[in-house]
Amino acid sequence: MNPIASRILVGVVVVVSLVLGGCARKPEKELQDARDAIKELEDAGAPQYIPDDWNRINASLKEAETKIDEKKYKEARELLLKIVEEANSLKSKAEEEAKRQEEQQQEEQQAPEAVTPPDDTEETQQ
Repeated sequence: MNPIASRILVGVVVVVSLVLGGCARKPEKELQDARDAIKELEDAGAPQYIPDDWNRINASLKEAETKIDEKKYKEARELLLKIVEEANSLKSKAEEEAKRQEEQQQEEQQAPEAVTPPDDTEETQQ
């Protein structure tokens, strides 16, 4: 093969690769997986027990949805995969926090109420 034909072939391969890479499919499965993971996180009590994390992960989901609307499927897919991973991690955190708060409430209920001494701060008038 002559050098000119080789260069043309390489150019065609590069163009085809770029075109095919730009035509990534919409990450529908990944979006559903992320939504399912966030639902499980909600069921674990995240809005109540870890509200900052809950708000952050929901913002990430909105960002991924925006990327899908903009047809930035590769970026959206990467973000959605991170969301699923983070949601799974946060689920454990929410469950642990719920358990900790429940134990704390039980301890407070079981502790004997402290006897309050009479209020000796009243000044008597003479």
